[in-house]
Amino acid sequence: MRMNQIKTKIYYFISTGEVLLHVINIASTSKKEDYNNNVQLQEKDISDIDYIEVENDTLNNTFNNVKSYKVNPKTKKLETIYFTQEELGNIQKEQEKERSILDRINYISEYANLDNNSIDILEDAIIEYETSLITSRVKER
Repeated sequence: MRMNQIKTKIYYFISTGEVLLHVINIASTSKKEDYNNNVQLQEKDISDIDYIEVENDTLNNTFNNVKSYKVNPKTKKLETIYFTQEELGNIQKEQEKERSILDRINYISEYANLDNNSIDILEDAIIEYETSLITSRVKER
């Protein structure tokens, strides 16, 4: 027999499907209980919001490489838009560039054996320089 799955409630605006909040549900709670326990929900009119429940395993699989998502208010189903392979490749390249920059900053900081204030100034200068290089490369494309 399978144990109860932990579920996530995805609260959304009924009019647009825009997601407002995720509530991980270990114990079963009502909409009113969630509303009373969450400031983000209390800031909205309870009649303007609703929720769907999704098992966490399903949610984790669904959100792998998701670009954006919303709830379809009519079908009460999650609608997702995923990154393309090209976009994922570009994201990976940017992350690699960022790691490379941080590695260089750490190397320079260790090499120079500077105090913290000097390191901050040096790091800012390097980040500014590297950012300008990346920006100019993007403009060239």
